[in-house]
Amino acid sequence: MPEIPANLLQYALYLRTILLSLMGLVLLAALGGPFIALVSEIAGRAQKKVFHDKFGKQMATMSVVFSLCALPFCLGGWAVLAFRHPAYVLEGVLSPLLGQASIFVLGVLAVALLLMLQYQTTWARLKDIKVFHITLGVLAVIVSIAGVYMLLALKRVMIQYPEAFAVDPSLQSFVSVARSIPLASTFWPFFAAVVLAAPAAAGGLGLLWLLMRRNKEDYGRDYYAYAFKRSAKFALAFGVLAACAVAWHAVWLAPRISELGLASIDLMKPEWMGLAVSILAMLTACILWGVIAASKTPLRQKPTAWLAAMLFFVSVLGEGLVLSRLYTLF
Repeated sequence: MPEIPANLLQYALYLRTILLSLMGLVLLAALGGPFIALVSEIAGRAQKKVFHDKFGKQMATMSVVFSLCALPFCLGGWAVLAFRHPAYVLEGVLSPLLGQASIFVLGVLAVALLLMLQYQTTWARLKDIKVFHITLGVLAVIVSIAGVYMLLALKRVMIQYPEAFAVDPSLQSFVSVARSIPLASTFWPFFAAVVLAAPAAAGGLGLLWLLMRRNKEDYGRDYYAYAFKRSAKFALAFGVLAACAVAWHAVWLAPRISELGLASIDLMKPEWMGLAVSILAMLTACILWGVIAASKTPLRQKPTAWLAAMLFFVSVLGEGLVLSRLYTLF
């Protein structure tokens, strides 16, 4: 069998990183959508404004659509990893991704998706008992964040303790390690970046979603001008926070990079370049979202919304490049 050229393998790695980053962007928006929907619903109830409620419903719908679109790819990726993860090469050991801990994490994420679906589909039916509907939204947000935490914790366990976890992949073993992650671990800034980037992605892609739904859900020009600005404000606020979290991650990641001989900051190295591009692209996207939020005619800022979304994708791609090159992330 002929050997595959090294440069072709490198291009394949880059393509995989691009596709995974695109999927990551969609999943971030799906994760952040319920939070924006929940905040908007609470604001609508408190301020008695219909626009808030309509906007919240549209963000909840977007989140469900993105989640269902990403679901086949996530399950397929999980199946591939189950048989190709480094821990699987240990002889005579069942893949940890098929063990109790992994099934538990999948279960939590499944519950989050079900709560998200229930939250979106009962928006109209529970309009007279908003307290119960808001409770559903709160649960969906909390369980989603818990699912992300457990998913990253599972990845950390398999990276840091592959042999020990392969020998004892029980749920009790996983929970014990997941509850005692050191505060100095780079897990925390990365987890913060994911959680904060989720509403930013939802707000950024929410702008595009509003453009696509405008003709099908004709709530009037005044509503869409309001919704466009509100979505941009969410993207701006959480985009700035997410950029700070990525910078925090870069600072804490520097000692780990020293293992590869890249301790000194050199922007020409792929690892540092990826982190720098991630932060700069996100901040630039925030500037564009700020332009939309401050505009008196936000619906004329369609090119700005598209450019900001592309820059946010570049930001996710930059972080994805770092993750693909630094396997021992946590």
